Amino acid sequence: MNSLLSLVEPQTCDSGRDLRTAFGTFPTGITVVTCKGMTGRMIGVTANSFVSLSLRPPLVSVAFHTAARHVAAFLECGAFAINILSKEQWQLSAHFARPSECSWEDVAFRITPSGHVLLDGVVAVFLCRLSTFHEVGDHLLLVGQVDRFACDARAEPIAFLRGRYGSFQLASCPSVPDPVGNCMAPSFGWS
Repeated sequence: MNSLLSLVEPQTCDSGRDLRTAFGTFPTGITVVTCKGMTGRMIGVTANSFVSLSLRPPLVSVAFHTAARHVAAFLECGAFAINILSKEQWQLSAHFARPSECSWEDVAFRITPSGHVLLDGVVAVFLCRLSTFHEVGDHLLLVGQVDRFACDARAEPIAFLRGRYGSFQLASCPSVPDPVGNCMAPSFGWS
């Protein structure tokens, strides 16, 4: 079998742009990570670096650039919510991806009794408390312990591939057995 990778000499990591393009070939979901800072100011930031780490204990992670304006607030607050956006919420992704302070004026949200900021219309949300954090290269990896969560299993998440928004489409290949429970995990294709 002839693949492109067998014909191309691997590149060094000197070019950040080329490496970023290569990273962009991996499709991800999009989240908006939110918190209410110690001063009461609400913070939201778009992140596609969300990872589910563990079921027992329930742990997730998200990474922010160390120079980002919001990093200190997430560390000070000690709690945050990870809102997984639906395929209709690309505007929220773009809104909270800005490097400057974002207005909450036209954003539909609610604040839980625990102080977590939840966006309306999301596919899932994870209410976390900061478990630990690690500086990794030019990013800060936050690990959160999930205290509560909600999920709309019928809603479709937004996807991000090669710098563009999209959505998943069920593929015709068979489903993968769920190693934890008795249900089947869906297989996905790109559309």
